[in-house]
Amino acid sequence: MDVYGGYKAEILPGLSYDVGAITYQFPDNNSSGVTVTNATTYESYGARTYKIFTLKYNQSVGDFLGIRNSNASRYRDLSAAFDLGSGFTLTPHAGRQTIPANEGNTGNNADYTDYALTLAKDFGNGVSASLAAVGTNADKTFYTQTDGRNIAKEGVVAGVKYTF
Repeated sequence: MDVYGGYKAEILPGLSYDVGAITYQFPDNNSSGVTVTNATTYESYGARTYKIFTLKYNQSVGDFLGIRNSNASRYRDLSAAFDLGSGFTLTPHAGRQTIPANEGNTGNNADYTDYALTLAKDFGNGVSASLAAVGTNADKTFYTQTDGRNIAKEGVVAGVKYTF
């Protein structure tokens, strides 16, 4: 469950900022050990948008997604929103996650770059849908769970959203 809040305002026509906090909650996660801890994460963020481009910076406050001693992990991303008309938007995205090296993450093998290309359609009345191709260069060994599932593989993500 992701919970977030913030403040967004326009500085000048076409130039805005956004600041806030995000928490990623994993209510049933009770992980603990030498290299892992509970996955619940808290982050602060700041973003600047100029016309169609957005540059954003996130920093964790405490351990990041269950990686012990990963306080101050950072994520930077750049995206653009191209209005294609008729309610369609095309959004390319690139991001970089850096996680401080620690006993479970020697040599920063948890760091990665991710990318996405999303096509969204606004149907009006608060309803929108999206289809995204996503990928990453994440270390497959580090991001493979104990059950053998690779959580860093490429894929396609479909979504439907209702905003009220």
